[in-house]
Amino acid sequence: PCYKSQRDFLNEPDFWEKYFDPLSSQVNWRTIDIKDVWEFSQDSILTIYYDTKSVHSYPYSDRDHYSKTWQNVQRERALPIVSKYIRVKESFWKQARTFYEAHLNNETDFRKFRNSTRNPSKSPRNLRKSLGNFQETPGNFQNVLAVHMRGTDKFVTEKVDPGEYEDEIEEFLYAYPKYSKIFLATDDSSYVKHIRDRFSPHVVVRNVTREAGNVLYNDSFDRDLKSQEVLLDALILALSPRLIKCHSGVSEFSVYLREASEELPSYTYLRDIQIEEDDGVRPAKDVSIYVVCMRNRRKYVNSMLDRLGWSRYVTIVDAISKKHISNFSYTLQDGENFDGNTSGIACAASHREVWRMFESGSSHPYALIFEDDFAFDHPYSDNGFQLFPQWLEMLLKAREYEPWDILNLGRCMDECSGQTMVLSLNQPEMGLKFLGNASLVESPEAYCAHAYMITQAAARTLLSLSDPIRMLPDDLLFEKNPLNHLSVTPRIFRQAKEITGSTLQQEPMTQMSECEETVNSSIANISVTDPDFVHATNVYTPENFTSVRKIEKNREKNRIYSARIEVLSRLAFLTSHECPKWLFDEEESEVNPVITLRVVEWGFGATVHSLVKPIIHAMRYGYCIQGPIRFEKYNCSEGWEELFRPLNALKPEFFSKYKSLDFAQIASKLAKEYKGAREDDHTGCVDAMYMMDLSTVEMFGYSEYRRCMDLYSFPKYGASLLPKPLQEFGMFQVVSFILHALMRPNKDLRRHINTAKREALWPKKGTPVIGLHIRRGDSCLEAPWALGRLCEDGLGEYWQAMDLLAEKYLKIKKNHTNHLKLDPKDTNMTRVHVYVATDSEQVIKSLAAGEGREELNKTSKSIEFQFHAVKTLDRDGVRNKMSVDDALIDGELDGCLEARQASIDTILLSKADILIGKFSGNMDRLAYSLQFARLGAYPPYISLDNSWCYDFGVQSRPNLALEVDPSTEDDPHVQRFVFC
Repeated sequence: PCYKSQRDFLNEPDFWEKYFDPLSSQVNWRTIDIKDVWEFSQDSILTIYYDTKSVHSYPYSDRDHYSKTWQNVQRERALPIVSKYIRVKESFWKQARTFYEAHLNNETDFRKFRNSTRNPSKSPRNLRKSLGNFQETPGNFQNVLAVHMRGTDKFVTEKVDPGEYEDEIEEFLYAYPKYSKIFLATDDSSYVKHIRDRFSPHVVVRNVTREAGNVLYNDSFDRDLKSQEVLLDALILALSPRLIKCHSGVSEFSVYLREASEELPSYTYLRDIQIEEDDGVRPAKDVSIYVVCMRNRRKYVNSMLDRLGWSRYVTIVDAISKKHISNFSYTLQDGENFDGNTSGIACAASHREVWRMFESGSSHPYALIFEDDFAFDHPYSDNGFQLFPQWLEMLLKAREYEPWDILNLGRCMDECSGQTMVLSLNQPEMGLKFLGNASLVESPEAYCAHAYMITQAAARTLLSLSDPIRMLPDDLLFEKNPLNHLSVTPRIFRQAKEITGSTLQQEPMTQMSECEETVNSSIANISVTDPDFVHATNVYTPENFTSVRKIEKNREKNRIYSARIEVLSRLAFLTSHECPKWLFDEEESEVNPVITLRVVEWGFGATVHSLVKPIIHAMRYGYCIQGPIRFEKYNCSEGWEELFRPLNALKPEFFSKYKSLDFAQIASKLAKEYKGAREDDHTGCVDAMYMMDLSTVEMFGYSEYRRCMDLYSFPKYGASLLPKPLQEFGMFQVVSFILHALMRPNKDLRRHINTAKREALWPKKGTPVIGLHIRRGDSCLEAPWALGRLCEDGLGEYWQAMDLLAEKYLKIKKNHTNHLKLDPKDTNMTRVHVYVATDSEQVIKSLAAGEGREELNKTSKSIEFQFHAVKTLDRDGVRNKMSVDDALIDGELDGCLEARQASIDTILLSKADILIGKFSGNMDRLAYSLQFARLGAYPPYISLDNSWCYDFGVQSRPNLALEVDPSTEDDPHVQRFVFC
């Protein structure tokens, strides 16, 4: 029993103490008086047991809607508890390890396994020694598969016939045919016989008590012995690197133990046989697939594999940590780049471990290897998840014509001007039918190793060249080896740095492009091919802005114009008074077609951004839109409409501007498109996004709201989260036109904006203007890592950006006249106009005085900056002492005035031609989106930190501020990712 009275059992260990360490060293039940003990009633225990908010290791009742997602939620609930409180006694771990090492990971099998490889130049013992503790730890001998089968009286969920495990076991034995072991844990002796008959001699079973019925209820067997046998089985299941299980508390406890362990890596393969899984399209049968994965990125990797339908076919290999690089042999000879770069050594060791596993343990001739930040790049992002298995087959087919040894699927920073095309991948007569103009190329410096393929022969060569480790895998794979290494172009995979934040080689967090010259000179072409390129770069400076604007308005006018029409016509319909009549049919649907937007109030920019995901949800499933409401912290008496035109006025404005469009025709088309869509909305987000009785803080603490924000996370799901007709335009364009519709200034705000322009001495129409946003104020009160943005006192980097853009775009060229105003005293002097938005008067004074500019020593003497700012906007004061958010809540600031002034600064920034700021701030991202919507083109910008992003309510933006103080990396309170 779990509870014993003090009187009878003071001197005996209770049930918990026999198997687990005490929950606390501070409290002992023996010192508590029996009168102070609260014993749960049986009814209370059952209530807690079946409560859906408890941790359920398998479906306890019909209320548990069992799925992989449900299972992951349970594990996320369980792991903190297991990590903190549930510690199995070391004596039992020792017994489990002893059995594991003797029967599953023993020296004899290891020697046989090593002698069977094709690298006889080294002895097995030396090989094992060179790999260090990583290989010696139980659970890392990859030729072990643990299987748990619950039989006998299993009744809460149905029993699984042992025959249903056979396909999984055969898959394992096919991939690892040599000296493989299958550890079987089961309570049913008939299951043991079945598996032994089928897969002997691979099967290893512990000699434990089993019966046809459940031995648990047979009191003729020692109770403690039965408990120990189950616990030891669970521990051995936890030690194994691969596990196939059924619905059972025993094997689920094994999962909790392994995932909570700091010593054991995550399972390389984990499958619950009773979960209905989409098998997807099986990868090419001749390819072993591996993902090198850091533990904190496992969730992202699993989501990618689930979408590919590959979870059951892929081996996930825990990345070698910086702590364990001493287990590997490496050298700094030949001036290689490992000096102090422990992350680089760990990365190289991780790739080497995968090559070793493939070369020594796989019967497949090819390996496909990913790092844990792989993501489909444009133009493959729209259909990559569906078509990549076919493309993989074609890449193998291509090898018949061009026998590559290493194939880079995600090259970066390559010198593409020096590449040579060796094979077109669009030759149907040869069985090659890839996407667009894809081809295989030979190039000078195909860098990046986040997605590539190798042959068995290449693996042997790479293992030889990396002992000791001398260089990063990028250098070894694609430059410093005698192998035939080719690349796919356009590349198939990029690195999802916006999610993972990988900075392995200390490069900027911005996305590295496929070709080096694209970053430096040909960025103008990016927008033509990828509408979402702004997510991947913090600098966009095309060669000639004037010609780029012409390119945008000619080559791309149709696409951006189409995006404008598609987004705004859809919004005009959904926000119109007529919308419910078109969408609601009582005979066909009981789902209310009308939703009311509510703002979630943080800073003003974030508050505006809070409306975008609910609008996308409405556009996706066909909900009519009212509002927005709850404009309370920014306490305008008329709410949202005190500043902006009502959304239901969008219809007459839009159709009066685009007279060739007919509302009835568009309404009819959308009504057909949305027919039945609301019935397919099983997200639960209508309620979660529009909870009117919750405050902003409560909304962010509401798990369903956060889940729905996550469903519309672009870094996770790409443009697929948009309504299908809008996916081709990309997230940036759709968000920009939604923000444009939301922030149409009303008559009163337009009057304030015009007054502000006159006050700022805005130059005459047609004169180019740089928009410059410099935030000080309350941002300087934040810890450097809190929101991922920094407050610097100097202006040097802003001057540098202004000089670069003015020199590139706005300086008068010889023999060229334009409308720029020249200094009357010097006809060679170009005057460049800059609108300054800032919360600091000192910034305006410092810019006017040129403070910090003289330090650069690179300033063009022929450029004079004239700064424009609205003098009457509130700055400094309480903003320098407390956060604006707190000041609004405490009534220290007038909320409506704050909203109006923020709107004026944002809209004036958007009326500039070029933008300089920091995309870590909502105002800068908002201004650039409005700028794009106004121009119908991508104007140049320089963000001095992040690339553009939109992901309200989700911490997906890498926290670049951590680079300022690397010591905070291990602080559990520091967020690696912050809100975007």
